[in-house]
Amino acid sequence: MNLRLYLINKIRGTLEPEKTDNSHIILKNNEKIHKICFLDLCQDIDCKTSFYYSDDILYTYCDYNERIDAENVIWIIDLLSIDDNAIVDFIFSRAPSIKIQNIEQIINDNIDKIDEYQFEEFIKRLLNYIVDHPRKYNEGKNFLKKYSGSIVASFIFRIGGAGKVDGRIINLKEYFKTALKSNISLEFKHSDSDHYNTTQITHHDIKQFITQSYEEPGALFSNRERIGGSTVDELHRYKQLTGFWKYIVIHRPLLKLFISLFASEFWNDPNCLNNA
Repeated sequence: MNLRLYLINKIRGTLEPEKTDNSHIILKNNEKIHKICFLDLCQDIDCKTSFYYSDDILYTYCDYNERIDAENVIWIIDLLSIDDNAIVDFIFSRAPSIKIQNIEQIINDNIDKIDEYQFEEFIKRLLNYIVDHPRKYNEGKNFLKKYSGSIVASFIFRIGGAGKVDGRIINLKEYFKTALKSNISLEFKHSDSDHYNTTQITHHDIKQFITQSYEEPGALFSNRERIGGSTVDELHRYKQLTGFWKYIVIHRPLLKLFISLFASEFWNDPNCLNNA
């Protein structure tokens, strides 16, 4: 049975869900919108960003091997076991009170509108902020460690193309570990507001970066939305050779997750990095 449709039928009668896609159910409560996100199905990076930070999204999942201990996450079987006449009140009562409405707008104002040199300085301040706040660093690291291997601590790269796999799932605990090292090379690729969604990180970019790093591990930070499939293949090739992610790219979606895990105060106060 389709669990999402079954859940909609439990809700229907008390509250009519708005039309939505196959991985979300949207409900209204006195004009306030609540979203139920099915983590197992969702591919919206903003949902996962909000998951780490917390938001008015309620997440459900079907993973039988990992119980997720978070205020805004419910195992689907627990949710389905609630009586029909009580389920809407339960959903509204569990929706977190912390709200971050416009993560994309904050990025646009504080990252996209700056130039490449300012972006380089921004990333350096971000990394310094993480070093200066060991509690936040440990919270993010421990979260990824606790849920390593589960859907909430992974990221999917789309690859495709002739002779290639369609995608690759990476473990964020292992992947982000490289960016948090103290002895790495850093590279930066920045695009303005009009081009971040159309200009991608290319295979040439990563080959140049690897050459310039002189064999040191390294991280390339970018506000660009897309990474070429051959780029991901190149990164993974070095992982197979070395046994760890020697070179990584943190593009726009992963930058959102990185900030949410290790410097979430930025979403409330972008100026928090200024003294880092």
